[in-house]
Amino acid sequence: MLKKLLFVTVVMLFTAVCVKGQPASLKFKNVEIRDTIAHPHSDSDEDGFGYEVRYFYPSDYSDKAVLAKLQNGLNLSTFGEEFARLHPEQALSAYCKNWTESYLDEIDEYPMSFFFCQYDTLVFANNDLLQFMTVALTESADTSITYLDLPLFDLRTGDMYSRDDIFKPEEASQIRNFLIDQIDKQLGIDVNKDKVLTADKVWTKETAFATFEHGILFYFVDFHNAYGIDEPGFLIPYTTILPYLRTGTAVWNLANAK
Repeated sequence: MLKKLLFVTVVMLFTAVCVKGQPASLKFKNVEIRDTIAHPHSDSDEDGFGYEVRYFYPSDYSDKAVLAKLQNGLNLSTFGEEFARLHPEQALSAYCKNWTESYLDEIDEYPMSFFFCQYDTLVFANNDLLQFMTVALTESADTSITYLDLPLFDLRTGDMYSRDDIFKPEEASQIRNFLIDQIDKQLGIDVNKDKVLTADKVWTKETAFATFEHGILFYFVDFHNAYGIDEPGFLIPYTTILPYLRTGTAVWNLANAK
């Protein structure tokens, strides 16, 4: 658990220092819920379910319509569709309640000792973009798995960007080959021989990437889960990635200004 939590901590600390430049009228709030539930069929204090969820969300903005879309979009990305339309703090409460009810209803399906934690934070912002990062960890005595989500929002409209909103779909094969080459050079992993992340899964709609001031950070959390690599990602400068970006988006504007 310590190694996995170290990865979560490293990611959050690394990205937290990158935030700057959002409009002064945009405010955020950080809320947290944590709890432990003893296993009803065990006398050991070590057995049961524990969770900790921290939610960092936009709480106020001069454009209320955009604020509502930001909150709904972040709820959707962080918690799921059934929680998207709730107020962020209601969504957090309902999400944690859902975890608890699932554990109690299906307790025999869970390990005797099970832990879940989830943290999200803002990792980059300017007048046009908000980049969030959500890191989640599930752990039992036998397994430990880290999950990563990187929702990016257009602050002008409140819309959440998809991969194909940012990158040219017609360049998909070139982007995949470029990333395969970078994984080999920067992480020392030959995807063509690797069984964890095959070449056809390198560039999909689930590929994790984040927008930063000077480039786009690509994350391959599968390598962390399989090999324990604490930093399974790399930053590609905008000067390099620019040819693959759709023109006219806020991301393209940021890249083209470099």
